[in-house]
Amino acid sequence: MCEVRHSPRSLLSADELPWRVPDRTREPPIERARPIPASADLLARASDESGGLVVDGRRLSIDARLQRALTDILRQYETPYAAVVALEPATGRVLAMAEHSQTRPELRGLCTQAVFPAASIFKIVTAAALLDEGVSPEDVACYHGGKRRLSEKLLMDSEKDRRCVDFSAALAESANVVFAKLTHRYLSSAKLADFAGRFGFNRPLPFAVPTDVSLAAIPEEPFELARAGAGFGDVYLSPLLRAQGRAQGGGGRGGGERGGMAHSGHVARARGDAAQALGPLVSRGRSSPARRRRTSGRT
Repeated sequence: MCEVRHSPRSLLSADELPWRVPDRTREPPIERARPIPASADLLARASDESGGLVVDGRRLSIDARLQRALTDILRQYETPYAAVVALEPATGRVLAMAEHSQTRPELRGLCTQAVFPAASIFKIVTAAALLDEGVSPEDVACYHGGKRRLSEKLLMDSEKDRRCVDFSAALAESANVVFAKLTHRYLSSAKLADFAGRFGFNRPLPFAVPTDVSLAAIPEEPFELARAGAGFGDVYLSPLLRAQGRAQGGGGRGGGERGGMAHSGHVARARGDAAQALGPLVSRGRSSPARRRRTSGRT
């Protein structure tokens, strides 16, 4: 995976990607995960001082108690590979970056490595692109099958399509066939790739430690494009990008870079090396207990 420590460039199209997107069935990226360099492992280098984590004389935004609690849970369940990122939605401050690998205990840096399949999480990207194309939350689609796999014949309307749901319910229920059908009818490869970029895929994510690019292969072939839109494609993301997307929320339809969830730099406006980049991660006073926290975990 490619490590990135600089500001994001402009959106990269699928044919311009300098990184090869691996096949999740033949070469799952998790098998090639590697520990981050010790010099970049801020949490491993941090000391717990008065309930806060401090590294190189500066206090991190990490909530030490939350960090320990999440790490303990992952260890108790002996998760083969797991990572949880918690952000404060109002500010984008990182509150926890917990991880554990029972399979490879030496592995560090899972929170920023894009080795986890996005799967149905990618339906959020597809939904945004469909809304931008004029599909309404109240539009109804009928379908059958497709719970675990898709076939080309499922993309065509059939007398067997006896279950009907509106678009909003299809998203809530993660209805694979509905998303495949709508992708097939309304979206081009370029359109879906554009919205993948708006949500932070296929572009660097600046952060205080080396962070993988979350890769999304958007095929040109119609059936493979429909599969990708339904969450069956070769798409990988880091827990950091996933948490950022949940915390940011949508920016409205057709709003350019602000029309998707990924506003790079809000989570961490990092500049320079890791030590200098701690500024945005420095705690700005204790948060109000009433503030919401949202977490994102991948196992």
